[in-house]
Amino acid sequence: MTAYDVIGDIHGYAAPLEALLGRMGYVRNGKGWRAPHGRKAVFVGDLVDRGPEQVRVVELVRSMIDDEQALCVLGNHEYNAIGWMTRRLGPDGKLVGEGKRANELPPEAWLKKHTERNLGNHAEFLKQVKEGSDLHNEMIKWFRTLPVALDLGGIRVAHAWWNDTFVRRLDDRLRNGLDDTFLQAAGVKGSPEWTAMEGVTKGLEAFLPDGMTFVDHSGVVRPEVRLRWWLPKGSSWRAAAFVSDEARERLCDRTPVPDCDGFGEVEGAPVFIGHYWMDGPRTPQSSKVACCDYSVPRSRRMVAYRWDGEGELSAANFVESD
Repeated sequence: MTAYDVIGDIHGYAAPLEALLGRMGYVRNGKGWRAPHGRKAVFVGDLVDRGPEQVRVVELVRSMIDDEQALCVLGNHEYNAIGWMTRRLGPDGKLVGEGKRANELPPEAWLKKHTERNLGNHAEFLKQVKEGSDLHNEMIKWFRTLPVALDLGGIRVAHAWWNDTFVRRLDDRLRNGLDDTFLQAAGVKGSPEWTAMEGVTKGLEAFLPDGMTFVDHSGVVRPEVRLRWWLPKGSSWRAAAFVSDEARERLCDRTPVPDCDGFGEVEGAPVFIGHYWMDGPRTPQSSKVACCDYSVPRSRRMVAYRWDGEGELSAANFVESD
């Protein structure tokens, strides 16, 4: 049996990642690290955006995968990076803005619109790779090869939400990776491909009751809120919503979240995720779900869960960088 070390979102912070790998007994090996005997690293995605060493992080993770020391799923930041560099086809099958110079193209000429808001944290990645360079294009090509979810038998891994329906749908479509046909389909809001990719890489979201809104950690006003999809069916908005304590008191009452596919207690093999900027004690979200993202941009600490074959998860198996 292979034991897995599931590592949270990195966001370009190579130093805490390498400190964590060293603490877990990994050994430097070229551009990557070699796992202890019988173990393998699993990265939950979001390798890039925000941090000072994004190229180094991608090189490290890619080297470990090439050496069969690690696996990695696609995070929403890698998916956004792909969309930023991928031209959109219009209903007529032609490139949006075809015939225009590059500096004249409208924001919607790409799958991820080139707006100031979407540029946001991605600007640092574009700066470090030199947008449009050979290095940039090669990284995007590699991102397109990453699986969206992994079922490893003893554990399951997705960036934000393990939804059986969405995972099956993506398994059926992604036998050739994120190819052009799939990306164009997934770029159409509301399509089955769009819905599945949004869910698996960004999580379950629902509109707040009574038309309410809140301001997220990036300062964006949102009418929809991410939900703790692993809670029991019938859980309240107050328990399930990912919002600040202030917003929770203002917005969330004790009425149940409407029932939906993929919301409810997880059964079967444990599920590991990232994405959610957890804080506080390092502990599983349930006996079957563990989030390994504890916001390295804020804490400068990387977190991992060392899975040794257990069917129910334990806080004792979390480890973090110094």
